[in-house]
Amino acid sequence: MATVAESPGDRFLDLGRIGGAPSWRAIALIVLALLVAVAPYALLREVVRSFGLPAVIASMSLPGIEFGFLLLLTRPVLRRSWRTVFGIGKISCRRIAAAASLYFALNCLTAVGASMLMGFPARDLSGVDFAMAFGVALLLVPFQAAAEEFSYRGVVLQTLGRATRARALLYVIPGILFAAMHSSQGVGAWIYAEVFAASCFLTWLVMREGNLAAAIGAHAGNNISAVVFGNADSPIYPHALFLDSGPTTMIDVLCSIGTMVAFVVIWSLVDRPAADRHGFVAVST
Repeated sequence: MATVAESPGDRFLDLGRIGGAPSWRAIALIVLALLVAVAPYALLREVVRSFGLPAVIASMSLPGIEFGFLLLLTRPVLRRSWRTVFGIGKISCRRIAAAASLYFALNCLTAVGASMLMGFPARDLSGVDFAMAFGVALLLVPFQAAAEEFSYRGVVLQTLGRATRARALLYVIPGILFAAMHSSQGVGAWIYAEVFAASCFLTWLVMREGNLAAAIGAHAGNNISAVVFGNADSPIYPHALFLDSGPTTMIDVLCSIGTMVAFVVIWSLVDRPAADRHGFVAVST
């Protein structure tokens, strides 16, 4: 009888079997949480408009509100604790912050370098509107990133893991769903390639770590940098640094992939392997 080591990623997927709920309940959880969140979101959006607050508050609030309902509804819908969706071990705020900081720093270098090469005009960084939008992003974006990771790299990935352990499917299917979710952004067709690549990168992080912490951090770091360096002509990010970065292009996709590759290299070098933190579990075959 041979003994093999079960990786953190496999242990993460195994948590999807807890409770034995049918797969359709995973879809029901995501849809139900979104529907329940619509009413509070609509109310908050009107408050934001009435007081002239940064639009990023409204744009980032829906996933954050949805995240709260996802946590509340996980047990009654999936018949298991929301902690099992986060993965093995404890969710470390320190790891979330480390991943967010690294990805944000790498995106800063990429965005500034691209702006210098392509000549995007910049705003005055001392502006009160920019400072307020950036502060709001720091507060709200982590919850927005957590909601999307909980849904796509948590619920969806664990549900797929109950049916297959084929790595290609575990990367491709969440990637397609994640890219489709960004279809309303209206920033060019290349956005689908960029988001699909980001989804594969985040899935790699989850499978390496065995939980969502680093993926939430990297996702948050990317989205905070979008608030800072995005298109200031956009109604979502009207106080971004660059005035007209235009629609997503192939160059943007290549820059994003370069940032992801740099993150993977640095994270792998400075972070001890997930197996050392959680330990391999020997299973008999």
